[in-house]
Amino acid sequence: MKFNLKRIFFLTLSFLISFLIPRSDNRVVIGSRDGKRFADNSRYFFYFLNKKNIFNVIWLTKSKRIEAYLKKKKFQVFNTNSIIGLYNGFRAKYHIFDYSEYDTSEFSSIRSNKINLGHGVYLKKIAKRVKKPNIFQHAYNYLVNKKNYHIYPNKKYASHILNYFPKKKYKLIVSNFPRNIFFKNKNYINYGYITDSEKKIIRKINSIKGKKIGYFPTWRKNSQDLFLDLEDYSELEILNNILKKNNSFIIIKHHSNHFKDDLPIGNNKKIPIDKFLKKFSNFINLNYDTDLNTIMCHCDLLVSDYSGAIIDYLITQKPIILYTPDIKSFKKNPGLFFDYDKFNFCHKTTRYDLLIKLIKKYLSNDQKFSQKYIHQRKKMKKLFFENNFYFDEIYKFLK
Repeated sequence: MKFNLKRIFFLTLSFLISFLIPRSDNRVVIGSRDGKRFADNSRYFFYFLNKKNIFNVIWLTKSKRIEAYLKKKKFQVFNTNSIIGLYNGFRAKYHIFDYSEYDTSEFSSIRSNKINLGHGVYLKKIAKRVKKPNIFQHAYNYLVNKKNYHIYPNKKYASHILNYFPKKKYKLIVSNFPRNIFFKNKNYINYGYITDSEKKIIRKINSIKGKKIGYFPTWRKNSQDLFLDLEDYSELEILNNILKKNNSFIIIKHHSNHFKDDLPIGNNKKIPIDKFLKKFSNFINLNYDTDLNTIMCHCDLLVSDYSGAIIDYLITQKPIILYTPDIKSFKKNPGLFFDYDKFNFCHKTTRYDLLIKLIKKYLSNDQKFSQKYIHQRKKMKKLFFENNFYFDEIYKFLK
């Protein structure tokens, strides 16, 4: 956290304003991804609270597109930095987000109760270990951060992960993540929880006669090892032919900063990922705005690596393949919170040719493939999700 004169001035001003505008117990502001997205846990908790119709719920955003979309849907939404947006931020007792207070407002969240819904179970270390706060940061936290709460589905694992970031002392609310509501009931498609574009994709997925395989790798700084780690991506034709033969599809979702990255396709040629994948008949490439969990609950098999999506997917108890060609380097940087070698609840491989073999086994309805690790998956589900409730505990806390 860097402090410059301009930021110190606005923080000080906001601190003083926070005493002049009383906070309302009934008012809640919610945001996501630095105010630039309408997504993830924040999105579904926003819908949930609106349906309960008990709190005055407001979405804060820096995106004109999101503001227009939510206004069209008759929700309360304001620009984060507008006068009315700042006023509602200062009036709200609770600031709810899934990354940090920057999702709503660093300034109007001062001295509010903050609830971090999180971004799933952290398997990889998302930053260097934060040093213990110095005297100035202690003073800042004492004055600015009234109460901080963090959602996590398991108390045991939450403690050692949250201790990795000692600058903020979080109180824990043990609860499932709001985004996992689709694993409980796919019919939430009918309750207005998803966008029209997501409905179209789901209808397409549900029309598939064969299997639906989800490939959802985690975010990496270097996109070269993002997508299957091939030297020549024309080899994807082999996978496409296998899928076509079995009336099956692979559904792909990767991160925004990698959509336009170039992939090598032989003869020293390169092509952007999104353009290249359109060549394959049995590949479905999801756009950035598609929320992953609305789609993942419809998948029959998950292929991933170090993404928290694999923990969410345990709720389905369906098979998982971990494809980790960069495991040796990834263990060193950024590192993992868990011992990867002890992940014994799924198939694992570091090689593309072996990945193809595993997928072929699955598509051939090989019962040994599907049944293997079934007991370990049940055990891991119980381990990570202490209760079967979804986000009732967060709602109870607010009430």
